[in-house]
Amino acid sequence: MTLVGVGGGGVDFTGFIDDVRIGAPVAPAATTTGLASSANPAVAGVSVTLTATVTGAAPTGVVQFADNGAVIGGCGAVALAGSGNSRTATCSTASLAVGTRTITASYGGDGVNAGSISSALSQVINAGAPFANLGFEAPSLAGGFQYAPGGVGWVFSGNTGITGNGNAFTSGNPAAPEGVQVAFVQQGGSLAQTATLSAGQYTVSFKAAQRGNYQLGAQAIEVRVDGVAVGQYQRRRRRTVPTRRHRSRSPARERTP
Repeated sequence: MTLVGVGGGGVDFTGFIDDVRIGAPVAPAATTTGLASSANPAVAGVSVTLTATVTGAAPTGVVQFADNGAVIGGCGAVALAGSGNSRTATCSTASLAVGTRTITASYGGDGVNAGSISSALSQVINAGAPFANLGFEAPSLAGGFQYAPGGVGWVFSGNTGITGNGNAFTSGNPAAPEGVQVAFVQQGGSLAQTATLSAGQYTVSFKAAQRGNYQLGAQAIEVRVDGVAVGQYQRRRRRTVPTRRHRSRSPARERTP
């Protein structure tokens, strides 16, 4: 500590100092930090927003968000925002791995407020694929069919679409195995969805059939992931083999006289 005379006046402009005392330190205000998630459970690869709420004496400073003890990328020093004695910091991340994650938020304090850490938040991350309309029930076509319907989760290209039971497309086939509608693919057409999944092994399954009432050839269904073929389905065509009948003759036996 330095006491400096900064007043003006002549060379004899004098001030006196005495009985300097240092008071007891002022304890910082206690704070609390709460933590909430925008989606719990959530799907791997889909962004989750974590919100920390710090309550104190008009707190300032930053909050650090951690996943299982490791700082979440981009969320190591998030500044508090807002006004008054309760302020917030948010962290949006899509990098949380599949499983139950232990999330915490730590407030570092400032010149007036003490630091604090939230209670652990158990964030559940599922590996479920965020696909839509996997049974092709939208739009409802009331038994009809439609090429390239829009706004149904799938992107239809070429000669593809959705059809109901028992119409010109499906009258020769059994009813849809799920719901009342199926997708159809003709002449190299395709249907696709885009989703972000965490690393791992996944199984893709579907039910398929050849058209029963009119079919000039067999239609193969190829499955591609990121443009790479990972499997193919093609129903075996039934062939009727004609039955041939033939007679067998035993060779003549020689007789010994």
